[in-house]
Amino acid sequence: MKKEEAVRISIRSTQYDLDGKGTELFFAEDGTPFVEPSAQTGKKDKDKEKETKENTIELDTDGVIRYGSGRIELSYEETELTGMEGSTTTLYFDEDNRGLVTMLREGAVNTVLVFEEGKRHVCVYETEYFPFELTIHTYRVENGLGRDGGEFSIDYVIEMHGGASERTKFKLRARKI
Repeated sequence: MKKEEAVRISIRSTQYDLDGKGTELFFAEDGTPFVEPSAQTGKKDKDKEKETKENTIELDTDGVIRYGSGRIELSYEETELTGMEGSTTTLYFDEDNRGLVTMLREGAVNTVLVFEEGKRHVCVYETEYFPFELTIHTYRVENGLGRDGGEFSIDYVIEMHGGASERTKFKLRARKI
Protein backbone atom coordinates (compact mmCIF):
# COMPACT_ATOMS: atom_id res chain seq x y z
CA MET A 1 0.00 0.00 0.00
CA LYS A 2 1.42 3.39 -1.02
CA LYS A 3 1.51 6.34 1.33
CA GLU A 4 1.31 9.88 0.01
CA GLU A 5 2.69 13.17 1.41
CA ALA A 6 2.52 16.76 0.15
CA VAL A 7 5.93 18.32 -0.55
CA ARG A 8 7.32 21.71 -1.51
CA ILE A 9 9.71 21.35 -4.46
CA SER A 10 12.48 23.72 -5.52
CA ILE A 11 14.08 23.10 -8.91
CA ARG A 12 17.09 24.65 -10.59
CA SER A 13 17.79 23.48 -14.11
CA THR A 14 20.57 24.86 -16.31
CA GLN A 15 20.85 23.88 -19.96
CA TYR A 16 23.93 24.45 -22.08
CA ASP A 17 23.78 24.40 -25.89
CA LEU A 18 26.67 22.13 -26.88
CA ASP A 19 26.32 22.58 -30.62
CA GLY A 20 26.98 26.30 -30.74
CA LYS A 21 29.07 27.51 -33.66
CA GLY A 22 32.69 26.55 -33.15
CA THR A 23 32.14 23.71 -30.68
CA GLU A 24 32.11 19.93 -30.88
CA LEU A 25 30.73 17.43 -28.35
CA PHE A 26 33.05 14.69 -27.11
CA PHE A 27 32.95 12.03 -24.39
CA ALA A 28 36.02 11.22 -22.26
CA GLU A 29 36.95 7.59 -21.52
CA ASP A 30 35.00 7.75 -18.25
CA GLY A 31 31.88 8.91 -20.14
CA THR A 32 32.17 12.56 -19.08
CA PRO A 33 30.74 14.84 -21.79
CA PHE A 34 32.78 17.91 -22.70
CA VAL A 35 32.90 20.57 -25.39
CA GLU A 36 36.08 21.23 -27.30
CA PRO A 37 36.34 24.48 -29.22
CA SER A 38 37.08 24.04 -32.92
CA ALA A 39 40.43 25.26 -34.15
CA GLN A 40 39.58 28.66 -35.57
CA THR A 41 42.33 31.18 -36.04
CA GLY A 42 41.67 34.68 -34.84
CA LYS A 43 38.90 33.64 -32.40
CA LYS A 44 39.18 35.19 -28.97
CA ASP A 45 38.12 33.37 -25.79
CA LYS A 46 35.45 36.05 -25.27
CA ASP A 47 33.88 35.16 -28.64
CA LYS A 48 33.84 31.44 -27.73
CA GLU A 49 31.93 32.20 -24.52
CA LYS A 50 29.17 33.88 -26.54
CA GLU A 51 28.80 30.80 -28.76
CA THR A 52 27.65 28.49 -25.94
CA LYS A 53 24.11 29.39 -24.91
CA GLU A 54 23.08 28.89 -21.29
CA ASN A 55 19.54 28.94 -19.91
CA THR A 56 18.68 28.59 -16.21
CA ILE A 57 15.18 27.96 -14.87
CA GLU A 58 14.30 28.15 -11.19
CA LEU A 59 10.93 26.91 -10.01
CA ASP A 60 9.19 26.49 -6.66
CA THR A 61 6.05 24.37 -6.73
CA ASP A 62 4.01 21.93 -4.70
CA GLY A 63 4.05 18.23 -5.40
CA VAL A 64 3.40 14.81 -3.96
CA ILE A 65 5.77 12.09 -2.81
CA ARG A 66 4.43 8.51 -2.78
CA TYR A 67 6.21 5.56 -1.25
CA GLY A 68 5.64 1.92 -0.50
CA SER A 69 6.85 -1.54 -1.46
CA GLY A 70 10.42 -0.23 -1.79
CA ARG A 71 9.54 2.34 -4.48
CA ILE A 72 9.47 6.16 -4.36
CA GLU A 73 7.58 8.47 -6.75
CA LEU A 74 7.75 12.27 -6.76
CA SER A 75 5.24 14.20 -8.91
CA TYR A 76 4.72 17.86 -9.75
CA GLU A 77 2.91 19.96 -12.35
CA GLU A 78 5.01 21.73 -14.99
CA THR A 79 4.40 25.44 -15.58
CA GLU A 80 4.65 27.96 -18.39
CA LEU A 81 8.12 28.81 -17.03
CA THR A 82 9.44 25.35 -18.00
CA GLY A 83 7.72 25.41 -21.39
CA MET A 84 5.74 22.26 -20.55
CA GLU A 85 2.60 23.75 -19.01
CA GLY A 86 -0.18 21.18 -18.88
CA SER A 87 2.20 18.29 -18.17
CA THR A 88 2.86 16.33 -15.00
CA THR A 89 6.40 15.15 -14.27
CA THR A 90 6.99 12.09 -12.06
CA LEU A 91 10.36 10.70 -10.94
CA TYR A 92 10.37 6.96 -10.12
CA PHE A 93 13.03 4.78 -8.52
CA ASP A 94 13.50 1.76 -6.28
CA GLU A 95 14.89 2.57 -2.83
CA ASP A 96 17.55 -0.12 -3.23
CA ASN A 97 18.64 1.20 -6.66
CA ARG A 98 18.76 5.00 -6.40
CA GLY A 99 21.15 5.33 -9.37
CA LEU A 100 18.49 4.33 -11.92
CA VAL A 101 15.77 6.98 -12.15
CA THR A 102 12.90 7.17 -14.63
CA MET A 103 11.25 10.50 -15.43
CA LEU A 104 7.73 10.27 -16.85
CA ARG A 105 6.08 13.34 -18.38
CA GLU A 106 2.39 13.15 -19.26
CA GLY A 107 0.04 15.75 -20.69
CA ALA A 108 0.90 18.40 -23.28
CA VAL A 109 4.30 16.69 -23.59
CA ASN A 110 4.71 12.91 -23.23
CA THR A 111 7.97 11.10 -22.67
CA VAL A 112 9.81 8.57 -20.55
CA LEU A 113 13.44 9.51 -19.87
CA VAL A 114 15.84 7.06 -18.19
CA PHE A 115 18.82 8.33 -16.17
CA GLU A 116 21.54 5.89 -15.15
CA GLU A 117 25.02 7.12 -14.32
CA GLY A 118 27.57 6.38 -17.05
CA LYS A 119 24.94 4.92 -19.43
CA ARG A 120 23.10 5.99 -22.56
CA HIS A 121 19.41 5.35 -23.05
CA VAL A 122 17.32 5.97 -26.16
CA CYS A 123 13.98 7.63 -25.41
CA VAL A 124 11.04 8.94 -27.43
CA TYR A 125 9.70 12.45 -26.86
CA GLU A 126 6.15 13.06 -28.08
CA THR A 127 4.99 16.57 -28.89
CA GLU A 128 1.68 17.78 -30.32
CA TYR A 129 3.36 17.88 -33.75
CA PHE A 130 5.32 14.62 -33.94
CA PRO A 131 7.41 12.19 -31.86
CA PHE A 132 11.21 12.23 -32.06
CA GLU A 133 14.02 10.12 -30.68
CA LEU A 134 16.48 11.34 -28.04
CA THR A 135 19.57 9.76 -26.57
CA ILE A 136 20.17 10.51 -22.91
CA HIS A 137 23.77 10.13 -21.72
CA THR A 138 23.86 10.51 -17.94
CA TYR A 139 27.11 11.71 -16.45
CA ARG A 140 26.05 11.81 -12.80
CA VAL A 141 23.06 10.84 -10.62
CA GLU A 142 22.97 11.93 -6.96
CA ASN A 143 19.76 10.68 -5.38
CA GLY A 144 19.11 11.55 -1.75
CA LEU A 145 15.32 11.48 -2.04
CA GLY A 146 13.49 9.55 0.61
CA ARG A 147 10.10 9.31 2.26
CA ASP A 148 10.57 12.73 3.89
CA GLY A 149 11.86 14.48 0.74
CA GLY A 150 15.52 15.28 0.18
CA GLU A 151 17.68 16.23 -2.79
CA PHE A 152 18.10 14.83 -6.28
CA SER A 153 20.49 16.01 -8.99
CA ILE A 154 21.47 14.79 -12.42
CA ASP A 155 24.01 15.94 -14.98
CA TYR A 156 23.25 14.65 -18.46
CA VAL A 157 23.49 15.29 -22.18
CA ILE A 158 20.54 15.01 -24.55
CA GLU A 159 21.45 14.25 -28.15
CA MET A 160 18.77 14.75 -30.77
CA HIS A 161 19.21 12.91 -34.04
CA GLY A 162 19.82 15.55 -36.68
CA GLY A 163 19.61 18.35 -34.12
CA ALA A 164 21.44 20.05 -31.30
CA SER A 165 22.99 18.48 -28.23
CA GLU A 166 22.29 19.98 -24.85
CA ARG A 167 23.86 19.42 -21.45
CA THR A 168 21.57 19.83 -18.44
CA LYS A 169 22.39 20.16 -14.76
CA PHE A 170 19.15 19.55 -12.86
CA LYS A 171 18.76 19.88 -9.09
CA LEU A 172 15.58 19.26 -7.13
CA ARG A 173 14.92 19.69 -3.39
CA ALA A 174 11.72 18.40 -1.79
CA ARG A 175 10.49 18.86 1.77
CA LYS A 176 7.24 17.81 3.43
CA ILE A 177 4.70 20.56 4.00
